[in-house]
Amino acid sequence: MLLSPKSDIVFKLIFGDQRNADVLAAFLQAVLDLPAEEYEKIAVVDPHLKADLLDENSVSLM
Repeated sequence: MLLSPKSDIVFKLIFGDQRNADVLAAFLQAVLDLPAEEYEKIAVVDPHLKADLLDENSVSLM
């Protein structure tokens, strides 16, 4: 079974890790359609979800 990248947890694992900054940059370029120069330096500052922001939909794996 594959996990959906639409899940907050899976999305965070993919895009919330500094080691995947190149993947995050490519995603942002595709979605925002901005020049590559805008993404020369990307820093993941705080990838952790705050407990008070979680609800039953944000922890779903489907």
